[in-house]
Amino acid sequence: HRFVLSIVGLCIKDDDAVPRLGMVTEYANSGTLQSYICAVRAGSSPAAPRTELLWLSQIAFGLAQIHASALVHLDIKPDNIFLVAAEHAIEVRIGDFGSAVDLVAALPQLGMASELASPGYVSASLSYCAPEVFMDLSSLTPAADVFSLAIVGFELVSKATGLEYRARRENIYVMPDWSLIDAVKL
Repeated sequence: HRFVLSIVGLCIKDDDAVPRLGMVTEYANSGTLQSYICAVRAGSSPAAPRTELLWLSQIAFGLAQIHASALVHLDIKPDNIFLVAAEHAIEVRIGDFGSAVDLVAALPQLGMASELASPGYVSASLSYCAPEVFMDLSSLTPAADVFSLAIVGFELVSKATGLEYRARRENIYVMPDWSLIDAVKL
């Protein structure tokens, strides 16, 4: 899919005791969404609001394709959204599927695997995880990625940090300070 990082090759690293499989992906020649947000926080000029909203829609389209393939990414965050200079603009690519779950293959097993279904077992960035990921992986749906996308959207538009993991872990859900977002003019 256009908004998912393309795999261009595979490699095996076998110089360790345990061989590891690696993927070679297309080159993200414009960094990550996280590097963009940090640069703007440090004083660089931001992209036009229309461009940032376009990036969010591209992430949503990429997620729709991922979900249509019965996958949940589980690690949507600015570090895993790559920026690629296309013909006339910068586009996004979703990458890093190391935490992804295949719903067709995994859901029947999630309820039986106590180490996966127990609260707190997550191999993703906790500040971006939906509440159900902390509580009960057996009820996992693509909505978990949509929750993460909302936090990414908040951070992209406001350049502030979204929901804090510590507060959510303690079941104290702290909403972001929405006043940081000015009215977006298209």
